[in-house]
Amino acid sequence: MAENPHFIAQLRQQVDREALLFFLSRSGRRSDLAARAATEAGLTNCYNVLEGFEGDKDANGQRNTIGGWRLAGLPWAQ
Repeated sequence: MAENPHFIAQLRQQVDREALLFFLSRSGRRSDLAARAATEAGLTNCYNVLEGFEGDKDANGQRNTIGGWRLAGLPWAQ
């Protein structure tokens, strides 16, 4: 997935600087980078959802067996 060079500018157009923002990606890695970038850009309430939606890969390289939003039984819809 390509990085969006306009991410921060677009985010600033959509939310107030003090808005409560939660970032969520598949494993939590990209959302962590996004939350950090937003914080460094001056947005003050940015949080990464730990473990992401599908969690880390297990010994067989599969997701959804170790951690993550879905495995925790948190609400979601497909």
